[in-house]
Amino acid sequence: MVTLSKGRDRRAFLKEVTGYAALGVAAVMWPGCDAAMQPLIGEMAGPVRVDEKYYRMPAADSATALFAPYGGDKLIEPAWSIARLSRGYQDQLIVVLIDVDTEGQAELEIYAAEKGPRPLARAGQYHIHLNDGARGDRKTPEHLERLAHKIAEIIDVNRERVDLAWPLATHREAQAKRFARKS
Repeated sequence: MVTLSKGRDRRAFLKEVTGYAALGVAAVMWPGCDAAMQPLIGEMAGPVRVDEKYYRMPAADSATALFAPYGGDKLIEPAWSIARLSRGYQDQLIVVLIDVDTEGQAELEIYAAEKGPRPLARAGQYHIHLNDGARGDRKTPEHLERLAHKIAEIIDVNRERVDLAWPLATHREAQAKRFARKS
């Protein structure tokens, strides 16, 4: 409880009380503000909106065996679940992961290995990149780096037994397709 004590300025007291009142109004009135008041769990704060575009992309059923035995109820690193495997529009494999504690979503893109852009993680002939809209100019959060490395470990165990239904693009090939000029 905030009280006006001896030696405390009335204006400072009113400013502090007004700040708490504004915070309370924001938490109740504006969507998303309640997320700012929740504690951070696993370096993420929820609720996070799910990006549904990955669920509209073609399913990558031939890639399921790459992630065995994970999927369904079996969690990765300790609170992530594979929600969807999609074939990306540039022939990359997109792994959509959901943090079951915060309902946060992460997308990892898997490409054929190549010399060039440094991937977040490697698994044999596969390179794993974070799909966060950046161009390698920002530091990847540690929890996502750990997740990418765990995904690489899982793929490494299964990669010899899996044939994808399409030839996987390299990162450069995918970027060339993504940013090709429209005539």
